[in-house]
Amino acid sequence: MNRLKFIIPNLLLILFLSFPLFPIEKEVWKGNENLIFEIFYRELCPGEALLITTKNSNISSAEAWIFQKKFPFYKGKNNNTLFALIGIDLFTKPGLYCLTLKVKTNSETFEIKKFIKIKEKYFPLKKIHVEEKYVIPPPEVLNRIKREREILDKVFKTLTPQYLFEKEFICPLPAEGKRNFGERRIFNLKKESRHTGVDIPAPLGENVKASNKGKIVLARDLYYAGKTVIIDHGFGLFSVYCHLSQINVREGELVSKGYVIGKVGATGRVTGPHLHWGFKLNGARIDPYSILELPLKTLD
Repeated sequence: MNRLKFIIPNLLLILFLSFPLFPIEKEVWKGNENLIFEIFYRELCPGEALLITTKNSNISSAEAWIFQKKFPFYKGKNNNTLFALIGIDLFTKPGLYCLTLKVKTNSETFEIKKFIKIKEKYFPLKKIHVEEKYVIPPPEVLNRIKREREILDKVFKTLTPQYLFEKEFICPLPAEGKRNFGERRIFNLKKESRHTGVDIPAPLGENVKASNKGKIVLARDLYYAGKTVIIDHGFGLFSVYCHLSQINVREGELVSKGYVIGKVGATGRVTGPHLHWGFKLNGARIDPYSILELPLKTLD
């Protein structure tokens, strides 16, 4: 009996972690009888990603417009699928937004317009205590912080016109993340911040793996993020790995999905060993699990 009391809760935990927190939704939009677009997402709220696909071979070009930004469609690896990835930034205000698909085929040009409702999402508040130098930086590091912000801005503005990632993304560690993306934080009761990734608890020195294939565009020690690796997966999609104790890759290197890029650490502004894992999609700050749970295998 005592053994069952131990086994049953653990089985329930395994089942919970085996399924997405949010089921993937799918909408079908029709341009005409021969032109069908499928739209996949977890939720229509800040911090989420949308995948739009179509298999029509007569399309010569297509693009999506929303948030006053253009999101081009690209060809999947088998050239039978066109797709676009759209990020709803963490700071997007709730409301109605027009999503427009502009399509050119061999014989005509037309638009599909629909309004989508971005829902409000509650993000919890957490109070955290860290070293005071990470709340009020000393004067001698201010120039360093400024330079690092400029470097990061340049990295995330890069658009690699190549399809680097392969099918679905994977979690960089075997442990489940805290699902604390977007958390509102107050450091030392003084400085407010928003958490733009998820924290994955892990022992110091555990291997951190690349979530997918891509190019290393940053591998260096940053003031706030500590030892950090950023991978460019192509088409404006980047994954971020922070607070590492060791970096095993070099900038410019191409890595495969699952390659060990570093080790878990406690560098930068932290309270203990863990991995901060984040994503940016065309400038939008995205919940990593939103990317992880999209049906990207349909692109091959």
